Amino acid sequence: VIGNPPYIAHQELVPQDIPEDVQEELKESGEFDAIKDAYKSDLREYCERVWDYELYKKSDIYLYFFFRGMDLLRPNGTLTYITSNAWLDVGYGKRLQEFLLDEGNISAIMDTRQHRVFDEADVNTTITIAQNATEEPADRNHGVHFLEVKAEYGEIAEPDAITELLHVGPQSRKEDYNEGR
Repeated sequence: VIGNPPYIAHQELVPQDIPEDVQEELKESGEFDAIKDAYKSDLREYCERVWDYELYKKSDIYLYFFFRGMDLLRPNGTLTYITSNAWLDVGYGKRLQEFLLDEGNISAIMDTRQHRVFDEADVNTTITIAQNATEEPADRNHGVHFLEVKAEYGEIAEPDAITELLHVGPQSRKEDYNEGR
């Protein structure tokens, strides 16, 4: 699963299939807040039902994408998301951190505080790479790489550069691939 979930703050979370003009009508009729609350409740209930994690009411939408993305993975599947980096240092990110440590096998978290990836988005981002967990918790997450990327992603986006950043073994990833690993 590869994605760039939308950046929608919890205050703005509404069902995305409601057109703007209908939202305005619902606001005028006073029904809109109830629809927003029900939508947020449905998102939280999904995480609790499927993963047994209760997310905070103030969680932004991209957190829910992590839970859904991990749910979609096959055994040993990989999830790679570029998201806001807020989940690393705000209160509502605690449950996602716990989830990824408990249910995932995190390969890398690349933080880009110095350069914005998207000019039009006023957020600092991370690229998170994780697999769904197939081992016991004690046997995974021992090789998590937290990388602070000081260059722009375009400067390191070449496959060899990414491989070098994530290299953890005695051989390069390219050699592993060539040898069929």
